[in-house]
Amino acid sequence: MEFQGFARPNDLVGVRNTILVMATADCAEPAARMMTRGIKGTVSLTQYQGCIDMETVPTLIGVAKNPNISAILLVSMGCEGIQPEPLMEEISKSSKPVEVVKIQ
Repeated sequence: MEFQGFARPNDLVGVRNTILVMATADCAEPAARMMTRGIKGTVSLTQYQGCIDMETVPTLIGVAKNPNISAILLVSMGCEGIQPEPLMEEISKSSKPVEVVKIQ
């Protein structure tokens, strides 16, 4: 039997190859959800803790670093307390492609 997973650059293996579209604030959630609608292999994720809840940052980073995630798009309003650039910097340490789009 052969394992048909997806090797990641950091020696982890995923069983899915999903692109994560992550809203960095709850008010960016509709845009993130619309970006994934009807696109196979994508999933949106939103944290509903508002704009400045720094306690959610480790969780967001951990989800993005999951080996089943192949790439990440951070959707930001641009005005929230959790700015996307530090998230992008930390997530990029996993050698996954990560980009930011600001919608406001």
